[in-house]
Amino acid sequence: MPKAIVDPDDLQPRVELVRLYERAGRKLDAAAEQVKLGGIQAERGDTEGALESFERAAVLAPENLDILEKILGLHESRGEA
Repeated sequence: MPKAIVDPDDLQPRVELVRLYERAGRKLDAAAEQVKLGGIQAERGDTEGALESFERAAVLAPENLDILEKILGLHESRGEA
């Protein structure tokens, strides 16, 4: 069976993984993947996309203070905090 080739620059597989975790009721796993997605977006300079990802992760795992710190850090980097 041939191996699937995944483009590391393609974020869509990670987005799909988040959806699968959400459908399975695995909110913490979904949040963790959403944080990874936000980190990649931030590294690429997509601050708006990163904020959206981190905010979605915060909804999935509201008790996770690390996520809130990431959101605050991005706001601070934009001069908004």
